Amino acid sequence: MTAERAREAYQLLNSAVLDLVCGTGVIDLYNSPRIQSVITSDVELGVTRMTLSHLILTLSKINEVYRRYKALIPQDVSKQFKSLQREIQSRQVVEFRNKVVGHIWDDDLNRPLLDREILAILNTVTGGDTEAFLRWINPASDPSPGSVVGTVERVRDSIGRTYEIRSRSSVENRSR
Repeated sequence: MTAERAREAYQLLNSAVLDLVCGTGVIDLYNSPRIQSVITSDVELGVTRMTLSHLILTLSKINEVYRRYKALIPQDVSKQFKSLQREIQSRQVVEFRNKVVGHIWDDDLNRPLLDREILAILNTVTGGDTEAFLRWINPASDPSPGSVVGTVERVRDSIGRTYEIRSRSSVENRSR
């Protein structure tokens, strides 16, 4: 049973790495001069909203992986993973998913959120700096150990070594 759950955690984290790398990559692509010269500001806004929503959903899933699989996380990465989970919580990622990405209705207010309210919550998630938020997730040039992708890769790889998991499909090298 433990080996099966470890395999589940490994695959979930592997998928998360792919989703984070692709999400940050799409924003990079759309910010390139070649693309910027041919898209409208509405399309740029739509792509940014879509990718930020996707990244926030993925961060929420990482938070859930921690909660549901923390008992089998190897000791060499457990503190780092717990620290990431706390950072996700402090940024109110799950609340943003619940109130903005996943629903149109705020149950606490009994109405949809206004644009300014959505922006206020998004600023909590991003720390008011979308570029820094993206670098925290997946730095462009330096595979930082403190980045979300770096942490998730280390946790995934440690689970793989500990439980002798041989991946059939993996995200080995991230590129941004």
